[in-house]
Amino acid sequence: MPLLKRCFDIVVTLLAAPLWIPAMIITAMAILLTSGWPVVYLSKRYVLKGHYRTVFKFRTMVKNADKIANRDTVEPEPDKLLHITIDKKLYTPIGLFLEKIYFTELPQLLQVLTGTLSLVGNRPMPENMFNAGSEKYPYLNERFCLPGGITGPAQLAGREEITDTERLELEITYCYLCQESYNPLMDFCLLFITILTPLGLFTNMSNKQIIELLFKFTNQEKRAVVEKRIRETMQ
Repeated sequence: MPLLKRCFDIVVTLLAAPLWIPAMIITAMAILLTSGWPVVYLSKRYVLKGHYRTVFKFRTMVKNADKIANRDTVEPEPDKLLHITIDKKLYTPIGLFLEKIYFTELPQLLQVLTGTLSLVGNRPMPENMFNAGSEKYPYLNERFCLPGGITGPAQLAGREEITDTERLELEITYCYLCQESYNPLMDFCLLFITILTPLGLFTNMSNKQIIELLFKFTNQEKRAVVEKRIRETMQ
């Protein structure tokens, strides 16, 4: 991870601590009182090339949901192998609310501070989903050349709305841009839009719009380098 990106993660997370720490405590108490223990769901995820880590998130579903709905039990759509649609009946009432306001990943802010995750990056992926995706998309591992993040470019499009190829184009573009010419303003912009989306101030963007947004934070020379790398990777 670029040093400047790591500094961005630490500074922004610490500055925002007076907001997210109380929110995390209140959310944990609400889950405990309405749906019981455990409050946090732990999942082994692929977060970086060659690295699996346990990732935290607030539990938003019934306690046995991971046994009922997972990559092995739910048949994905042909062009959406990297995303499965989960029956809303598996969500707890408060879980649906937390998903709507994007509070599900609040515990992961602690993992940003430890360096396991980044504020902005591509979402960590379950092992079975990564293995299945790698068979169809040999370049899937390129989306993991930076640590996984709490939010990323695919979230601006709505993961349910885009195909795997569109999603991977966004995610790999982001990774290559960070490697070639990291600009903290890019992460700030993606984070800002993510925070304001639950308030109804932003709607899902198209792939083209998101890619153009990403490229606003670099020059034409670096853009040409990144576009060439993407063509060679995804051909």
